[in-house]
Amino acid sequence: MLGMLVGAALAVSGAIMHDLNLTAMFADQMMMMKSGRIRARGAPGDVLTDEPMEAVFGCRLQGGVAPARDVPFVLPQSAAR
Repeated sequence: MLGMLVGAALAVSGAIMHDLNLTAMFADQMMMMKSGRIRARGAPGDVLTDEPMEAVFGCRLQGGVAPARDVPFVLPQSAAR
């Protein structure tokens, strides 16, 4: 519903979300920050890649794509590098 309203009004909406998988399901664009600085931004499929996620979170994360909806997702791989 929000997406339809934003699209119809040519408006922009923003949200701060910490669940990367949920963000990927609903966002057209996203950005990842660390220590107040933007580390990656763009479409979820471009941002949720291994290198920027490891740099931001300090542990191994792996991105993939859910084939049913063509939506990127994130899986933690380990708590240590």
